[in-house]
Amino acid sequence: MGMNVPGTYVDAGRSYHDVRVVNLTCADCLVAGESPDLPAGSELRIFIGAIGPIDARADERCGDCYRIRFVHPIEQRIVEHFAAA
Repeated sequence: MGMNVPGTYVDAGRSYHDVRVVNLTCADCLVAGESPDLPAGSELRIFIGAIGPIDARADERCGDCYRIRFVHPIEQRIVEHFAAA
């Protein structure tokens, strides 16, 4: 998990939360940062770098991180772009 991309998600209450994307795949991402409790299944929109909004759902807490699953997979070229940064 060498990735460290700035991101922001917007929760159902339309509150903005700054996070760091520490892992990214076409199906999901792992985010770290000052986040309130995100119940599994919570709908949200996430911005990763300059990409977004991406419709997503909170999945699970993984230690100090949250896994966020995208409603629709993102393109592999986007994953590769951030992995190369």
